[in-house]
Amino acid sequence: MYAGIIGFILGLLTRIKNQPEGKPATHKSEQQNTQADSRPIIVTYSPPALTDQERAEKEDEKRRNKLKFRLEVAGFIVLTLYTGFTGFMYWEMKESTKTAKRQFDMSERPWVTADLVSVGPITYDDPKRVKIQFAIKIVNIGHSPAINVNIFPRIKDRMSGPGDPVEQQQKPCAGAEAIKLDQHWGRTLFPGRDYTETFLFDLTREEVGPDFQLSPEIRPKDNWEPNVLGCVDYTVSFSGEHHQTYFIYDLWGMTDSGSITRLVMGVKTPAEKIRFFTNSPFSGGAN
Repeated sequence: MYAGIIGFILGLLTRIKNQPEGKPATHKSEQQNTQADSRPIIVTYSPPALTDQERAEKEDEKRRNKLKFRLEVAGFIVLTLYTGFTGFMYWEMKESTKTAKRQFDMSERPWVTADLVSVGPITYDDPKRVKIQFAIKIVNIGHSPAINVNIFPRIKDRMSGPGDPVEQQQKPCAGAEAIKLDQHWGRTLFPGRDYTETFLFDLTREEVGPDFQLSPEIRPKDNWEPNVLGCVDYTVSFSGEHHQTYFIYDLWGMTDSGSITRLVMGVKTPAEKIRFFTNSPFSGGAN
């Protein structure tokens, strides 16, 4: 009896000993799963092949995009050309307007002429001073009034140095453009009207010409050749623009036989013995 009980107990213990433990087996399985989860998963996808209809629609879309791009480029080129043409037309119109305005101003503005109409006498109350009387006549040959009309003459001995005729005429009028209209300095000359102004110059020999004391070989017997020169300054009534007409004349004496001779400083010359001539194309014309 005791032997049977002992045999049963030994068999039970042997069965328990041979049975695998659960925990180690379970831990090993979880470790394997964790290692498996940490590995990268590679997914491969192959899209399905396009159908004939889808390929045709895709080709149509490409053609539409190309056509759209070409139309955009063509539109940009046309717009650029149109902009350039419009700018050119605007410039042409602006220049045409300027030309028309200039033509209108030229045809409607005043034009003033200036001429020396009389000279003399030339007298010497003091041997070192000379008095010359002369008259300048101006005429408005234009089609609108000339305002602020002023005559600026001067006397210069041409033998004291020829100089530049244009420069010599411009000097008297150098500051004339600074005259303001609201000062009302000068005359108003209407179209077709004229005005004559008489001047009397009383000058020393030095004022007539800085080189008057020349040797007898160069200036025999105190001969001299006075110039009456200067300009007429006036303003256009409708634009306010200044214009200047220049004049320059040579004065000569006349002998009893009628020949032309130089004037002599210190010798009185009556008006009937004085002749004057325009010196160059710079004289007399309207401007």
